[in-house]
Amino acid sequence: MKDNENVSKFTISLEKDLFDWVEAQVITINKKDRRAKSSRSAVIAHAVQAMKESEEEKSKRSVGVVISPASENSDIGPSTRATKPSRKAG
Repeated sequence: MKDNENVSKFTISLEKDLFDWVEAQVITINKKDRRAKSSRSAVIAHAVQAMKESEEEKSKRSVGVVISPASENSDIGPSTRATKPSRKAG
């Protein structure tokens, strides 16, 4: 969390396995860098931010255009043939 003015605070409840994961992350970060003062809030904020970015990436990839050929039932009118049918001499 970079800017404390843009931070909203609330209390959350976590299931035990999630709480244990957060605690393990705090310990791991603080062991890697003894100057780091990681907290539960920082770990949770990082996880939520990563999830948000993941969802944004998914929505960018799923946006697309589907082009289908015109049919006689379409809004743009009946389809036309590119070539004329041949006439058989009878």
